[in-house]
Amino acid sequence: MDYSTLAGDVDLGYSQEVGHRHIMAFGLLASIFAGPSTVMGQIDPARRELFQLGYNQSVQGASPLSSYVFYYHNKPGFLNDSNLTLRMAIAPVYADTELGIKNLLGPNTDLGIGLAGGGYADSYYEIRRGKFWREESFSGNGITASSSIYHLFNPDDMIPLNSVIRGEVHF
Repeated sequence: MDYSTLAGDVDLGYSQEVGHRHIMAFGLLASIFAGPSTVMGQIDPARRELFQLGYNQSVQGASPLSSYVFYYHNKPGFLNDSNLTLRMAIAPVYADTELGIKNLLGPNTDLGIGLAGGGYADSYYEIRRGKFWREESFSGNGITASSSIYHLFNPDDMIPLNSVIRGEVHF
């Protein structure tokens, strides 16, 4: 017996929009409380290298295979121990880069200039109730140029207070 259709088409008398509002409110609250602990408000001062390979696959339905591979590199002191930091995330058809200039706008204010883009950057896959809708999905390419100002308000305190102002243009 197929139980999937028993509740699938029943009108319970309330709009699905109400459920979406609850999900959006939860997402907003989660980002407010988790955001400050996971976002750095400065140019990353540590050298980092990471190579990652993986894939995501739906356990039900016929969704597209979502595989990925990328190389992440962060190099402070780029160009002979200067005040430049180069951050790159490079995938086979996509790149995200930022050149950070430490103390350019003042003793605790850094500037970041970024460029990102490539193939499939604006792709969209419509999946509803576990079903992949190929006719409502598309592949898209794009490029983004950005500029960021990172300011540290209290450099001598144990808990830093940062601000980030970011502007970007997307084509």
